[in-house]
Amino acid sequence: MENTNVKKWEQIDFAVYLRFALPWAILAVAVEIIFRLMAQRMGSGFLFDFREYISWAIRIIFIVFIGWRKLLAFGPNTGIGAISGIIAGSVIGFLCSFFLLFQSFKVWKIFNIFSETVLWAVIGAVILVFISHFIKLKIKK
Repeated sequence: MENTNVKKWEQIDFAVYLRFALPWAILAVAVEIIFRLMAQRMGSGFLFDFREYISWAIRIIFIVFIGWRKLLAFGPNTGIGAISGIIAGSVIGFLCSFFLLFQSFKVWKIFNIFSETVLWAVIGAVILVFISHFIKLKIKK
């Protein structure tokens, strides 16, 4: 007698998630780079003074947008949310830190490439898992 409740293992195709999250992550990086260059050109004022906070807001807005698109495409699956968040967050973190490395070169910014990539991969995964989880709870009610 076979147990029908056992879930069959399936191989994960990361190319699907890469094609899903990568264009929007690259767009987020482009928007942030344009914003940073614009703020730097102004030299002072609100945008220049709060450029780090606004950059974080840009990244989070795009990660939430990727989460919303993930919900429309795949439904409220937390595993897919985690994978999409890790991919989107790591691409955003890596490309933004790589740009900041060449914007003003300092030796410590080399280590920033690794730390920003990991930080934003974790932030992206947490945001998309929370979005998926709360949508699951809303659907069950």
